[in-house]
Amino acid sequence: MDGTFFALTFPGIYFQMRRPIVEPEGEPLELGEIHLRIADKLGLIPPIPQSLYKAAEEPSAFGKALMAYAMTEPAAMKSMPFIIGKTLAR
Repeated sequence: MDGTFFALTFPGIYFQMRRPIVEPEGEPLELGEIHLRIADKLGLIPPIPQSLYKAAEEPSAFGKALMAYAMTEPAAMKSMPFIIGKTLAR
C-alpha cells in the first residue's frame, strides 16, 4: 500500500491510500529502514560502539550513553537519526 497526506488543505487534512500495482517480491521494507541501509552502505554512519547498542536495551540509560558517545565522536551529530535507527530502533 502507498499513502499520501494532503496538508495544503489545512485545517481539513486528507490522506489517500492506493492499492499496490504489482505484488512485492520478498518482505518489503519500511522507508526509514531503506534510508538507514543506504546511509550505512555509503559510509555516512560513524562506527557505533558496542556499549551504545547495549544501552539501547535499557531506554532509561540510552539518552545518557548517546550523549556521551556524541561528545567523543563529533561526526556523530550529523548522523544522529541514523545512529538512533541502528541502536534504539533495533
